[in-house]
Amino acid sequence: MRKLAYTLALACLIQACGLFPNHWGDRVPTIAPEVEANRPVVTIGPDGLTLTPISARGALFGQPYAYDMSHCGIASPIDIDGSFWDPIDYVGDPVVFDGAPGTFTLLDRDHATFTTRVGAHTVNLSRHDGPKAFPFCA
Repeated sequence: MRKLAYTLALACLIQACGLFPNHWGDRVPTIAPEVEANRPVVTIGPDGLTLTPISARGALFGQPYAYDMSHCGIASPIDIDGSFWDPIDYVGDPVVFDGAPGTFTLLDRDHATFTTRVGAHTVNLSRHDGPKAFPFCA
């Protein structure tokens, strides 16, 4: 009985710590509208706001997941795998990502890519720890 309890406790700990992430299927899980509506806002300013990530962890390394960028593309909150993501080293026109369908691929714990389906534009992403400030988007 003691061994069973120990094994169950260890399995719960491993799952809670994310050592063996859950497979999401073929798409980044959508944040439920009621959860999104209650997203924690850290600050609100005249030009934007600072938000806290609320997405579920579970992405597998190297697995492309379907993902649709929001209206303001890489300037929008990219809340995936428990964190926001910062675009890095992108020198092209960021408008190509506005509302674009494509794929999100986690490369390692702190790096990912988003590639559009149309035009195959790619942006490298870096995991952002904690809350992040975003400008208001028109």
